[in-house]
Amino acid sequence: MKRTPCMLVLLMISVWVPTAAAADLHAVIDYRWTYMDSERVYQVDYWFGVDREYVKRRETTTLVRRDLDLVWRIDGRDGSYTEEKLTKKKERQRQEPNDIHTRGFDYVPRFDWIVEETGQEKMIGEFKCRGFTIDGDADFSEVTVELWVAMEAEVPQLERLNETMLGFLKDSGEQEEVTAILLRWESSLLIGFTEVWKPPIAPTSRRDVTLVTVETKTAPAGLYDLPEGLCKAGGTGGGR
Repeated sequence: MKRTPCMLVLLMISVWVPTAAAADLHAVIDYRWTYMDSERVYQVDYWFGVDREYVKRRETTTLVRRDLDLVWRIDGRDGSYTEEKLTKKKERQRQEPNDIHTRGFDYVPRFDWIVEETGQEKMIGEFKCRGFTIDGDADFSEVTVELWVAMEAEVPQLERLNETMLGFLKDSGEQEEVTAILLRWESSLLIGFTEVWKPPIAPTSRRDVTLVTVETKTAPAGLYDLPEGLCKAGGTGGGR
């Protein structure tokens, strides 16, 4: 069959036009911590790429580059940064003592947990959520968590988002109980929670955490790169 010039042009376009790069995941979390008469309120901004992450929490920005095996932490107050090999960071975390006595504490509560579904439902942003409560009771401490879970969250990187939200819970036992709730459904997502801690000899504290933004979009140019003009902590220089 004889091919016309138009057909050849169409063939060239189909061969040479590259596919669009996968969009990154952007998430914003509202955080509020209340203790006695003081209150700390801020947002945490997250960007997740295939092999990289950007996290901005108040004056600190963390860049994770798995492709370079590097973690950078930028202090926005003085324009300094630290650099660490990602593999060394993980090894250091494994070697850090987890025993409460080694860390200088004498008491760690061991909770008995009761998990209940409240029967309440509400919309948080675009997500229809179901309510749960988790009550923990120890000899000298109590903790209550009220959480909201979206049953059908059709968003990418669900596991990454849930891991991020779980990281705001104070106790590993809480994290395990919430994880068990999330595993009941294939596409569940922890949207928000209120955590109230009543320790033995200290005032009650409260933590409110809500996922307020979840979207897929192209990250701003250079977002995952170390900005020029920064000074490496403990040395000199103008970044990379």
